[in-house]
This record gives sequence, structure tokens and C-alpha cells, in this order.
Amino acid sequence: MTILTYLLAASCYILGLGLALFWFTIPQLKEKCRTANKPFTWKGWWECDNSLVIGNLIFGIIAVVCLEEIVKWKPIVADFMKVFYVVLGAFGTTIVQEKWGSFKKGISNLLDVKANIADAVTGGTETVKETIQKGNEATGIDVSTSPIKKD
Repeated sequence: MTILTYLLAASCYILGLGLALFWFTIPQLKEKCRTANKPFTWKGWWECDNSLVIGNLIFGIIAVVCLEEIVKWKPIVADFMKVFYVVLGAFGTTIVQEKWGSFKKGISNLLDVKANIADAVTGGTETVKETIQKGNEATGIDVSTSPIKKD
């Protein structure tokens, strides 16, 4: 294995990780924040989940260091090394963020509490229209639109 092979493996892993974060994870978190009427902030996300991103990078370093052993174990990896590391970075970070991401769990908890409050205010409802009507009556404002500016 040449130094270029290791650099390519590391670059592909980081690109896969970045692809998953910027195409999937962050847009999903932004949408979940919009649903909760809570502005998404990079700082808030980083403070909650930085250890997961750093842990994924450390895992990637370990995977690159072990490249020779991985190829001995599964020789076909040598033929698809770049794709292997992109997929490893992308799926690895997606799985870790879904399973252990505390930012997303915090937003889910917030949504749950808001739903409980809405249920207490509106009582039992069966449709969105009925819920909006009862919410408007209870609050005196149009509850069908968000009070938070969308980004």
C-alpha cells in the first residue's frame, strides 16, 4: 500500500461522512426544527452531537490504518477501495447520528411536550381541521401558521 492509497481512503471516508451530514442528517434536523417551531442552529447541533462526528472521524482513521488488514480479509475491497470508504463514511455517520444523536432526540422530546400541551388545550380531536379550529378558539390566534420565521 502506498501513501497515496491511504490518503485516498481517508479522503473518501471524510467525503462520505460529509455527504451524509449535509445531504441527509442536517436537512432532516432542519425540517424537524421547523416542525417544532425552533430555529436550527449549527452551534446547538454541534454542542449536542460533536462527539459523534469526532468519533466517526476517529473510526475512519482506524479503518484507514487497518486498510491492509481489511484487504487481506476481503481482497475485493482493493478493487473498490474508494467506493468502500465513501460508503463506510456515509452509512457510518448516518447510523451513528440516527442511533445516538442527542440533538434530534431533544427536538423529538420538545415536539412530544408541545403535542401534550396542544392536546390539553384542544381536547380530543380527530382531524387537522378540527385541531386548528379548537386551537384558534382556545388561543385567539391563527394556529395554522408558525410564529417562527422560516429560514
